[in-house]
Amino acid sequence: MNQNQKPHNTRPVVTYILILFTAAFFIMAFSLLANQRSNDQTLDELRQSISSLEEGQTAQGHVLTLQEELDLLQEQVFNLTKEVETLNTTNAEQIEEYELLSKQYNCLSLFFQLEMTFQSGDYTACLSTMQDMDDNGLIDLLPTTGTPSPAQRFEEIKLAVLNP
Repeated sequence: MNQNQKPHNTRPVVTYILILFTAAFFIMAFSLLANQRSNDQTLDELRQSISSLEEGQTAQGHVLTLQEELDLLQEQVFNLTKEVETLNTTNAEQIEEYELLSKQYNCLSLFFQLEMTFQSGDYTACLSTMQDMDDNGLIDLLPTTGTPSPAQRFEEIKLAVLNP
C-alpha cells in the first residue's frame, strides 16, 4: 500500500503547486500591469516636463529677441537724444545770433532815426532817441569801422545836442 499511497499523495501536491504557480502568474501579471501603468504615468509626466521645457525655451528665445530689440531701441533713443541735444545747441546758437542781429538792426535803425532828427534840427527827438539807445544797451553795438564810423558820428551828435 505504500506504493498506492504515493500516487495518491502526489496528486494534491501537484494541484497545490499548480495553484501556487497560477497565483504567482496572476500576481506577476497584476504587477506587470501596475508597473506598466506607473511607467505610462511617468512617461506622461516626462512628456509634460519636456513640453514645459520646450515652451520655456521658446519663451526664452522670445525674451532674447525682445532684449535685442530693446537694446537696438535704446541705442536709437541714445542717438536721437544726442541729435536733439545737438539741434537744441544749434537752435540756441541761432537764437543768440538772431537776437544779436536784431539788436544790431534796432541799433542801426535808431541811429538812422537819430541822424534824420539831428539833420532836421529836432534836438528833443534826438535826446529821446539817444536815451532809448542807452536804455536798451545799443550804443555799444554801433559799428566802429568807416569814416566817420557810426560810433564816432553818435558821439558828434551827442556833443552837438548836449552843447547847442
